Amino acid sequence: MMLDNYLIVLACTVLFALRVFGQIVVVTKAPPWLPANEHWYSGLMPYRYLLPGQLFLLAIMASITLHLIQGRGAFAADGGLVLLRFCR
Repeated sequence: MMLDNYLIVLACTVLFALRVFGQIVVVTKAPPWLPANEHWYSGLMPYRYLLPGQLFLLAIMASITLHLIQGRGAFAADGGLVLLRFCR
């Protein structure tokens, strides 16, 4: 059970990292194979503030994932179940 929870959290972290990386690529390079900035960016928060916030969240997610893998820390105490309760 604990391995399954760790894999779910790891998958969510990787997917979010890919999304943030994709946003950076779109903003800096504008490749034709990715949707333009106007198609996904709502404009509610300026991107210069959004990106640091996303990187901060990504760092927290990576830390939690690492703690689950190592089996230590507050989130690893119950095998990551406290995190999965937010998903339901």
